[in-house]
Amino acid sequence: MDEQPFPDSPAGDETPAAAPAAALPPLHSPVADGEDGDEAGAGDVAAADATGPAEAAWRARRGQPEVEPCQFPGGCANTMEYAGSGRRPKYCYQVVGGVMHDRVNAKRIADGGAPARRRGEPDDTLARPIARAGQTVTEQVATLIARLDEGGGELRDALGTLADPEAVAAEIAAARRAARAEVDAAQAATDEARAQARAGRDAADAARRSAAASDAEAADAVETAHAAEQARETAVAERDHARDQLAQTQAALQQQVVELTAERDAARADTDRVTTELSAQLDTLRVELTSAITERDTAAAARDTAAAEVERVGVELAALTRDHTRLDSELTEARRRVEQLGAERDTAVADLAATRQDRDRVETERTRLADELHDVREQAAEHRAARAGAESTLAAVREQLVRDVDRERAYGEQRLADADTRHTAQLAELRTDLARARGQVPGRTRRQDRDLDPDDNTSTGDRAADDPPATKPSEQAAAPRGARARRPRAAQRRPGPTATQAPAPTEQPGDTDAQE
Repeated sequence: MDEQPFPDSPAGDETPAAAPAAALPPLHSPVADGEDGDEAGAGDVAAADATGPAEAAWRARRGQPEVEPCQFPGGCANTMEYAGSGRRPKYCYQVVGGVMHDRVNAKRIADGGAPARRRGEPDDTLARPIARAGQTVTEQVATLIARLDEGGGELRDALGTLADPEAVAAEIAAARRAARAEVDAAQAATDEARAQARAGRDAADAARRSAAASDAEAADAVETAHAAEQARETAVAERDHARDQLAQTQAALQQQVVELTAERDAARADTDRVTTELSAQLDTLRVELTSAITERDTAAAARDTAAAEVERVGVELAALTRDHTRLDSELTEARRRVEQLGAERDTAVADLAATRQDRDRVETERTRLADELHDVREQAAEHRAARAGAESTLAAVREQLVRDVDRERAYGEQRLADADTRHTAQLAELRTDLARARGQVPGRTRRQDRDLDPDDNTSTGDRAADDPPATKPSEQAAAPRGARARRPRAAQRRPGPTATQAPAPTEQPGDTDAQE
């Protein structure tokens, strides 16, 4: 039967499967101005606990330490490694924007105070709430995109390995070749048994021809021939049974081929669907990131313009204060300018409120993306479970096939060995009986013995020289004319008065018919 490529399982088995990419590190959002620090810390801890076991299991399988995010109020992009023993780290103890992220500053921010700044650290724009929140949103979105890219690549690699049919096809082809080799060996053993049975039958025919004068020897030879024929028929039946079992095993393998092909097609469809969804999500995130960056730049420009205007108005107000006694008209103009600056300040406040609304919208979108990411992780876990079930089923079928083939081969070898031993013993017994019959017949000459013995290769001249006269002249004269020559009778053992029924034939070594 031609070998057909067997579509996928994993990976085989021997082929190393790709590392699962279902679990990704959790995301942490920045804390808005005015939010309670304790509630923010509790939310981060709850998020870490929600995804902690899955991430810990994923990193344990990959042999990597767990990563804990910094839980400093306001958000922090730094992470810490957790070796698995002791208390989990909570703060990174790094200086970010001139502020040490430690327990003391976290408590101050939670209580509504200002954190302690390090000496010599400039008060840059990152210390301002709006700038810090905008940069945190940008960093979190960029980190989310990078993690989604990495997770999508790992997921595609894992699903590609799961749908690779070459490893499973090679393994099934090897199993089929091994099964075919076992069948060929059984066929060769059957042919050898046939040859041995044929040789036994020929020997029985020769013995029957050589012992034509002895009815008992002829009956034994016939029984030997029948036994050899029965052994041959038994070997043929065993070979047919092995062929039937091989056909059943091949049918089961074909059914598994169909099932695994369907599973591979389903896995490929799921891979394409997940890849499409991830690409759409990445495009959406890129668009939202571009919009957020644009809005942040607009807010920063408006803030810088307002700051410059405030500084300019301050200078002008200082000049007007010094000259208010002589420039009343300039004071009125200054008041008008102050009102204009108040209106601009109100505009800046409105822009700040809009920026906060945009930040809330980005936070809502991030939560939705986190939920979708969790769904993707669950689907990847289901795919891994289905792949593990298919691999276990394939391994069980392989082991069952190997055990069946080994058992049938051992059984066939044992039967052939038993038949060979039984035929050898029977042939030896026939030869012994033939020799005994030759020794017990008194009137048989050496020439007749040589004629009956197919193994004697003595020439005709030697036979004539060695053969004594058949009968003496005196014995010929004593016999009446026309009388038939007396044929010597073979010596037979007569049962005595105390003899019982003949015992059953003893079991020869390797005779499995009586044992069965």
